[in-house]
Amino acid sequence: MRKSKYIYFIIILFISIGFAILSSNLSIGSSIAISNASFDVHFESASIYGTNVNNVNNPIINNDKDTVTINADLDKPGDYYSATFLIVNSGTIDAQLNEIIATTLTNDEKKYLTYDYNYYDGSAIAVGDLIRAGSKKKVLVSYQYKHNVSDLINISSKEINLSLKYIQPNDYNTDLWVYDYAGSPQTFKAPHTGSYKVELWGASGSPQYSNGRSGGGYTSGNIHLEKNDVLYVYVGGQGESFNFGSQVYHKDGGGATDVRLVGGSWSNFDSLKSRIMVAAGGGSSGGTNAWDSGEPYGGAAGGLNGYKGGDFYSYKTTLRVGPDGATQTTGTSFGNSKYQGAWQPSGGNGYFVGLSKGATGISGVYSTGGGSSYISGHIGCVAIEETSTEDNITFPTKHGVLCDDGTIDIDCSIHNSTIYFTNTTMIDGMGKEWKYHDGDTEVSASTDTVGMPTFDGSGTMIGNQSNGYAKITYLG
Repeated sequence: MRKSKYIYFIIILFISIGFAILSSNLSIGSSIAISNASFDVHFESASIYGTNVNNVNNPIINNDKDTVTINADLDKPGDYYSATFLIVNSGTIDAQLNEIIATTLTNDEKKYLTYDYNYYDGSAIAVGDLIRAGSKKKVLVSYQYKHNVSDLINISSKEINLSLKYIQPNDYNTDLWVYDYAGSPQTFKAPHTGSYKVELWGASGSPQYSNGRSGGGYTSGNIHLEKNDVLYVYVGGQGESFNFGSQVYHKDGGGATDVRLVGGSWSNFDSLKSRIMVAAGGGSSGGTNAWDSGEPYGGAAGGLNGYKGGDFYSYKTTLRVGPDGATQTTGTSFGNSKYQGAWQPSGGNGYFVGLSKGATGISGVYSTGGGSSYISGHIGCVAIEETSTEDNITFPTKHGVLCDDGTIDIDCSIHNSTIYFTNTTMIDGMGKEWKYHDGDTEVSASTDTVGMPTFDGSGTMIGNQSNGYAKITYLG
């Protein structure tokens, strides 16, 4: 057996930019003008995602922001290195992935080396993928010196190149904007005065050890915007989990996806207070011993109310009841889901955050409740007062009655900005619709499972089982 000293990588990822329609001012007579458009696709925020290799540096983005260079020394079987970065479309023209050129490993190299590239949510990067103007996509690249090799070689240097070519799509559509999870706020600026449909999907909670995730919710509605009005789009990320010895602990609930009138960090209270639509995230699942398959789902994301966290067993002897889901007026906090530690994962994020509960001296942690959703203009929702502070959330009085859970006064739902949606839809993470019917005394989940639209609108799903998503469509 030959002893391997190391495998050395130079990974160069670069974007080659295709054509774009760019024009100077064009006049016909003196009354029509076409303004300059821009095509700007580039890299941002490259960083290490995970590695067991010592003395490695963050990936480097060049000055033109079209190339990422990664260097890593993998000196023994089992060594791995992963990095993330954003592909950002800062232009005014949508960009479509037209060509992927990736280094192919030889059969000999495949015995010792693997490398992968995908979007951060695990979906494949494919020709035809769109990055809408003003949007971004997070990408993950990983490579490993295989740990199960039967003999060892010495590759002193291996260069791996990945080229992604973006062009303006032939079927350029200015009437649809989509937003994937990016870990930071994204901006929508209305290009026309008119009606827009906003659709939001909340993220799923952290998974069970061997099963699925608690589903994220769905909200939609139509809103009138004036040209150049700005909305801030915050897309939630799915909950993550981790192992500790022989046990599985589940870190957090799913992130909410929401639309705001005020930008800022996702947890900034003034920004949270400006939310006019929220699709809740699912709660974290409970953690148990890895050999115990009884760990429960977290509470699914709510419509008006989130679902209760499931039970869990410690060595199948002690039954515990999971915490409640959030409502329109109660929860762990108003939209600020905070990690409580390995023994108390956070609830599903949402308008209000689902409840959580810490474990005490037992081998397991509770699943957590799902977050609640909110739409300004949807019966049953309750808007907080504009004077609310982070430490003192208050609710308005309408027609002489304090707005509270169970209201069927639509005025209680209207955001303090007076901006609201029409033709609203609210579906929770179990696929139940929360809708008011004449004569009802309250708004509750439907008996039947109706499901929510898939991201592309081609079908339905019970609850969202991935990162959140947002879509805005111009209706005219």
